[in-house]
Amino acid sequence: MVGNGEHIQCQGFYPKVLIHIQASIFSIPFYFLPIEGVDVALGIEWLQTLGLITTDFSIPSISFTLDNTPFILQGDPPKLPFPTTYQ
Repeated sequence: MVGNGEHIQCQGFYPKVLIHIQASIFSIPFYFLPIEGVDVALGIEWLQTLGLITTDFSIPSISFTLDNTPFILQGDPPKLPFPTTYQ
């Protein structure tokens, strides 16, 4: 089930996918789902392995320690609308 309560069908499972996020490489379980608008959704199965997670949604960022190594993953800054003119 996804966030809006809808059920979607998993189209494949890969238990250990190496994924490059910013300057780090992680091995995560990867479920192939028919979703749009994101490249990857980090699932609870992997997030639970991180232990304590600190988030700041105003940046947005997520901080955690994995194998005694601290990580900070920072999201893209919001894309604010910019003024246009009609000529």
